[in-house]
Amino acid sequence: LVELAVPPLLVPFSRGMVTEFFDLNIAEQLCRYPGPIKIVRRGQDEMMSRFNSIATNRSNFILLKLLQCSFYMWIENIRYPLLTADEALLCTLRNWLKAESEAERKGVAVSLGVNPSQCAGLLRSYLTQHGPNYPWTIGEGMSLKQKKELLVFLAGQYLVTVDGSGHNVLLPREYFTIPNSSNL
Repeated sequence: LVELAVPPLLVPFSRGMVTEFFDLNIAEQLCRYPGPIKIVRRGQDEMMSRFNSIATNRSNFILLKLLQCSFYMWIENIRYPLLTADEALLCTLRNWLKAESEAERKGVAVSLGVNPSQCAGLLRSYLTQHGPNYPWTIGEGMSLKQKKELLVFLAGQYLVTVDGSGHNVLLPREYFTIPNSSNL
């Protein structure tokens, strides 16, 4: 993304500075964090996406990594291994992520048959039976369709999009809340 923000002459210098000295690796840090997480994605962020396209927004990659990540670096675990192991599931998630508006994201969810209360109930039931520790084996015995529904529901729990918000626009106060602590 550095190519979009600096003159071509400074790209090698800037890339080196970011990768060597300021590599925050947000996805890795989130993977280590055991508490509730909410990712706020700006819909029109010219600095965090290529060509001002929501499909290339860095928040998408952070969410995908969060759902797939090694939760503790010293143990080879994945948060939701059965929901992110199949390319068809990841393709479904990418389609939901590239939707330009909340209405389009809801349309994708509706077309998949996502039932939020049913998905939330399934997660609560799993949490009660297995506890909060990751990786969750939720998805075992579920059809591909059910896994897609649950994956899109989880993505909606972790990610909120501020439509029409650019990089330098202040976020509204309502986005600065403690996420649902159900330990998803």
